[in-house]
Amino acid sequence: MNDTIHLGWVGWVDLDQKINTFVNQTIPTPTYRMNDQFLTPTWANLIPTSQHLTNFTNRLH
Repeated sequence: MNDTIHLGWVGWVDLDQKINTFVNQTIPTPTYRMNDQFLTPTWANLIPTSQHLTNFTNRLH
């Protein structure tokens, strides 16, 4: 019988290699632009109905 839950030392070595490859890859830093309206009390207290969200979104433009 085999224990299918635990990786064993060979599984951990394989997993460690895969994680190391992923962690060490170079990717471009994302840039984000946040509309200041999402930091207002109006947005924080918005009751999320379809109509309220539509009205708020229309004011962003």
